[in-house]
Amino acid sequence: EVLTAANCLLPGGRFVCKLYSTFSASTSALLFLITRLFEDVRIVKPMSSRVAGPERYLYASGFRANEEAEVIKRSLWSCHVYGAGRSPLQLPLLTPLVVDLHKDAAFLPQLQHMVVTLCMRQARIVRCK
Repeated sequence: EVLTAANCLLPGGRFVCKLYSTFSASTSALLFLITRLFEDVRIVKPMSSRVAGPERYLYASGFRANEEAEVIKRSLWSCHVYGAGRSPLQLPLLTPLVVDLHKDAAFLPQLQHMVVTLCMRQARIVRCK
């Protein structure tokens, strides 16, 4: 989905995608790439979504059509070809490509805060039932 969005969106474009996990290294790598492709990236759980369900939604806006986006598109395409069309989340294809993820001082704390907040909210609601 991210590869398709990166190849189809015009500058400033928006992207919405359903996620089921934000815990794996592959998902973290993919989210990191998305933060490089878009100006604003959020993970949300709408009120209409089943509280105990694992689904979350990625909302990204402000697509950046720049040189870095071109590099990311080529990397995503390479993952797609190498994995024979299988998900990069099934095969750890993205993780080696995302070398800067651990160097980004803002990304990891924000990701950890988002995951913990969503888990705590979900756990509180499940306990109340």
